[in-house]
Amino acid sequence: MSFYLEEETEYITMHKTKGTSIQSVIVVMDEFFWTDYDFGLIYNPVAEKVGKQAKSEKLIYVACSRAKKDLVCIRVLTADEEELFRNRFPQAEKVEVAEEISEPISLQGIQ
Repeated sequence: MSFYLEEETEYITMHKTKGTSIQSVIVVMDEFFWTDYDFGLIYNPVAEKVGKQAKSEKLIYVACSRAKKDLVCIRVLTADEEELFRNRFPQAEKVEVAEEISEPISLQGIQ
């Protein structure tokens, strides 16, 4: 993992894209271990979390506005989120995953 932390990879986080232009961008809208963001608030606002919503929207805007030509945003939705997401992003394309991954993905060979 040190190659990533030392920026010796072609992949960058949303935080490091500010001021750049990139031909093709894939934005994974997932919080992982970030507690400062909740991307679900972008399409399902909660009054008590307006600050976190604004912060999440700003980060997604920065990441998406880097694309020169191609932009793909990915968000895994629960059944409850799907209608809210479609209301906010009516042109979004739904892609169904054929089956769940039952085995953990091995990261062997990554340093």
